[in-house]
Amino acid sequence: MDYPRLEPDSSDTTYGRPESPQKQAGNHVLDPQDKAAWCKVGNERERAFVAAHGAVLGLTINPEKAIDIYVPDLRHTSGQLADLKWCGTVFGIYPDCVTFNGKDMLRYSRRYPDLLIYFWVGWDAPLAGIWRVPFAELAKREATYPLHYYLNRTEFRHPDDPYYGVMDIYGNATCSYIIPLEYPLVQVGLTQGRLPL
Repeated sequence: MDYPRLEPDSSDTTYGRPESPQKQAGNHVLDPQDKAAWCKVGNERERAFVAAHGAVLGLTINPEKAIDIYVPDLRHTSGQLADLKWCGTVFGIYPDCVTFNGKDMLRYSRRYPDLLIYFWVGWDAPLAGIWRVPFAELAKREATYPLHYYLNRTEFRHPDDPYYGVMDIYGNATCSYIIPLEYPLVQVGLTQGRLPL
């Protein structure tokens, strides 16, 4: 797949500034830099996903999330951990792609190399649905995926921090990989219309 040159996302702003635009997140309107609010919405989406698709896909909420909100979201009936990526709108000029945070690529490589990733895609058919990929397959192809850098997330961690360059001091991703909805991603479920929440 040929990728056009990526431009910085000028709609993104630095955490807490008054000019920070609000983003529509389903029924929610949130500051794109408010990590705590996005984590809360993420928990709602995880519950909605499991309620709608968990039985068919053999997934439940990871019980460890009751103690630590940053552990992987889901657990398969086999015991394998999985993480959910909610994709409610097309990312810019990439209608056939999803995004995957650079900080997650680094974190999962170190802590959860056997993780399954589920992308819950909610834009128009034929791409709407649930896509699954073993994280190891994404990691193997990391160098082939273009990176999108968020223009105003510039408050980087200290250069000695292992997350320097991929996560700001507020815990937000500073970049995302652009990943096409094609092999090694496999569509494992369908959705009807726009996603809830």
